[in-house]
Amino acid sequence: MNRIHIILKCFSIIFCLLSLAFTQEGSFKIGNIKYDYNNLEFSFSEREADVSIKIGKFSMSTSNTSAGFSNNGSGDISIGPSKVQIQNVFIDAFNKNTRENLEFDLGSFRFDLNQFNFDIDDIENPNLEDLAFNMKLTASNIILDLSQIRSFPPDVQQIFEQIGTIDELALNRATISTSYNSSKLFRFDVDGMTSLANIKITVSAIVDEIYPEKTQFQACSLTISNLSPEVNKIVSMIQTQTGFPIPMTNGSITFDVKDMLNAGQNPFGGF
Repeated sequence: MNRIHIILKCFSIIFCLLSLAFTQEGSFKIGNIKYDYNNLEFSFSEREADVSIKIGKFSMSTSNTSAGFSNNGSGDISIGPSKVQIQNVFIDAFNKNTRENLEFDLGSFRFDLNQFNFDIDDIENPNLEDLAFNMKLTASNIILDLSQIRSFPPDVQQIFEQIGTIDELALNRATISTSYNSSKLFRFDVDGMTSLANIKITVSAIVDEIYPEKTQFQACSLTISNLSPEVNKIVSMIQTQTGFPIPMTNGSITFDVKDMLNAGQNPFGGF
């Protein structure tokens, strides 16, 4: 019954979108919508592979959402607090030719959209004057099991021959957040902890919407810390093969390119 309910909902959404597409102007509003689904299972098979997907919980919700458009190319969209959450996802892919198994375990995944507003006066020349958004993606306990894979692409195999084979990749936790407001302040932040290293990215800038090249960066940096032995070997290999010095202090690597960007230079021009 749940699957029939999902199919009917999908058809109703498609019908509404098609109805709007063939009108001169239209709009819609959503006060509050919330759906929760538990213990979903999907599987499919083809000549070379079998794939099964299990989802413990899938939920989505939105509120105070509206959109409108007219045939002169103008329109607007406003999305209130919305959320998509996925828990306990397990993917099992079996290659019939190589007899290899790839297992992917997704512990928790959540996407929060706190605000999104966008007005278009001319679809061919969109104006970012009224653009604003605030969103965050979080994930934890994501594990990729590589132990049963016997063959890798040549480039990956060459790296493994130099640093040793990695049987498992794990993302212990990660947070990605981004926002843009009426003050033209853009922010993008990444904070992640993996089995290979911890990663932190910080970008903050005052955007010049008319002349993007004049955008002023308040911060733009990448920090890699808590490096695993495998990553340390990769760093040494890169420095030996390219001669490019990687800035490392107290076991952490930091690239800060704010000043170069503000000066109009390409920080990656040497690659």
